[in-house]
Amino acid sequence: MTGATYVTERQVEYWTSRQIEEFFLDAGHQILVYPIEQRIERYLPADFLYNIDSPIKLFGIQYKALYHNGSDYWKLDQRQHDILNRSFPWIYYGFSDLKKSSDFRNSLHYLRIYENNKPVPPKFLSNTNSGIIYARWAVFYEHLLSCKRGVVTSTIKELIDTLSPYTEQVIRQDSINNIVDVFAFNIESKNTVKFSSQLKPSIEGG
Repeated sequence: MTGATYVTERQVEYWTSRQIEEFFLDAGHQILVYPIEQRIERYLPADFLYNIDSPIKLFGIQYKALYHNGSDYWKLDQRQHDILNRSFPWIYYGFSDLKKSSDFRNSLHYLRIYENNKPVPPKFLSNTNSGIIYARWAVFYEHLLSCKRGVVTSTIKELIDTLSPYTEQVIRQDSINNIVDVFAFNIESKNTVKFSSQLKPSIEGG
């Protein structure tokens, strides 16, 4: 028998993503939100991100909802994992512990953030002692600030070069696009750009 999610992945993505936005807003950031698409330079406001001479921090979150079927677990796709592990070390798994929709305002507190550089089983049990260390959001954010997590880009070209392989994969691998958000932020100017899988790119010439 196939397990079911406590809360749908799309809801987990939406609520948690919005709370990350709120976190940045509470920290004094301005946020621009754009769709993820192949021609990422269309939606890359260089002046907004680079108006102060400081590096840009880039990270992504691959959201996963909690399933239950005798035990609680997250479903992982090995092909997707291999792509992330091979090409996108700056994208992290966001495993949600959320079990009740009524807790949606606390979605970010229910998020476990894992690196994608460890072998993972198709069913990642929530109570497993796997030795894979995760962080809650506050710790992860401090690691972003200290450059222990995410990737740093110092020029607009570096940022485009880092994002381009990802956006090309998005076009070919819809499963990656389904539930991933990418954030680029400038600590000094407190400007943040979010590339959201929840928004659909416009059709040129349409």
